Amino acid sequence: MEKAADDLGESCTDDHSDREVNDVAPCGYDSRLDWRGGQMQRRERSTNAKPRSVPWPVDGETDVVAVDTTWGEIQPLEAAPGVRTVGELELIDMVGQGAFVIDCRTAGSFGGRTIAGSVNIPHDEMLDRKDELDRGRVSILFCNDPQCPQSPRAIRQLLDDG
Repeated sequence: MEKAADDLGESCTDDHSDREVNDVAPCGYDSRLDWRGGQMQRRERSTNAKPRSVPWPVDGETDVVAVDTTWGEIQPLEAAPGVRTVGELELIDMVGQGAFVIDCRTAGSFGGRTIAGSVNIPHDEMLDRKDELDRGRVSILFCNDPQCPQSPRAIRQLLDDG
């Protein structure tokens, strides 16, 4: 049995003997991805609690939020061909270079929290409000988390519309 380190620096001693030697075993957190029959598959919701689509603050932690991974479906990292996904550090650099940041979430899906300086154009209003976008600037669209379809949907709508 192989040991893998988890996010806390402790060892994982789960038996992953059914995996290939080079497979990575997810240890130390709950994931909706399971190995069945030698293949990774997404499992159904395993909680009876109502899904929470908006991240929420973790008690006692200033800059930490929790995310419910049991709602929605994980979205592709590439929302559309040729559209690059950026992380927090790239976002900071790109905003410094004049990028326009757009919060694509609808009013009830963000709990009043957003990225400072962003403009809210909900994904379901994106085509009606596309004139608010400046074609001369890079636009960065975001939504709640990896399983939220709002910004990927808005990106695809804009691309389809030209």
